[in-house]
Amino acid sequence: MTARQLAPNILVVLLIALSLWVVLGDRNFKPTATEQARDWGDFGRSSDVVLGDPDAPISILEYASVTCSHCATFHEEVFPQILEKFIDTGSVRFAMRPLPTAPQNMAYQGFMVAACVPEDRYYDFIGTLMRHQTDWAFPPASLSLQEIAAQAGISGEQFQSCSSNGQTISQIRSIVDEARSWGIGATPTFFINGVKYEGVLSFDRVERIVQGQLED
Repeated sequence: MTARQLAPNILVVLLIALSLWVVLGDRNFKPTATEQARDWGDFGRSSDVVLGDPDAPISILEYASVTCSHCATFHEEVFPQILEKFIDTGSVRFAMRPLPTAPQNMAYQGFMVAACVPEDRYYDFIGTLMRHQTDWAFPPASLSLQEIAAQAGISGEQFQSCSSNGQTISQIRSIVDEARSWGIGATPTFFINGVKYEGVLSFDRVERIVQGQLED
């Protein structure tokens, strides 16, 4: 058989190989972390407590711990400005997911009790835990978590129930496992419209990011 006669057969083989590559390649396709993060920006978890307009064009998803000093800095110094300028004005919707850090047993308990606080006071309570984390989460503790919970209107009976709720523990562990599988280890970690940022963000930086997204 001559080269000219072989050419059509070679073309057919190449077309078949290309078709198989497209099919199998698509089947084995795994999205990148950034592409996956865009799904996370939808706040699809039932446990997500979302602030802001659900149709806001910018989403900020934070992974944080109530025992993380950097998270406390963000929530005390930066978050109130984001709330006032972007969340309350309808530009940003925000949610935080727990990623407990040392001492993890205290962080877990803090998040578990927070889950029992009404949603409209959830982030106020989280802010209180972060602001006073050295008082209740680290020795020598001058306050108990139960005392802080009582100030938020949680009775002793409610506290005992909330701090030992197996369903809440499972939810937090599921979030932690999912975060670890995506390579999220630092707190705080943010996803702003699906783009990952690690560490404390200044308000100026958040403002530049959000304004840039709004102008696109």
